[in-house]
Amino acid sequence: MNGTIGQVATSSMGGGTFAINGGFWAGAGDYCSRLDTNCDGRIDAADLANILAAWGNCPDQNCPADLNNDGHVDGVDLALLVANWD
Repeated sequence: MNGTIGQVATSSMGGGTFAINGGFWAGAGDYCSRLDTNCDGRIDAADLANILAAWGNCPDQNCPADLNNDGHVDGVDLALLVANWD
């Protein structure tokens, strides 16, 4: 893709040219659902195992199994997982 960029009616900006040759947007496709605790693209038994293994209070802010961010892994997190099961 090629083209010209510019802005009309300004005295401090000028136009220029640009070219986009292949490539990709860095990080595109790296997102996974909070419910997908292992980021494998599915909400399944592996995520259930992560929730059960982390059951109880979260020792720090990085607790992927705490699906509702309330500081502990409990029945609410389990219910969220089951309601969204693949």
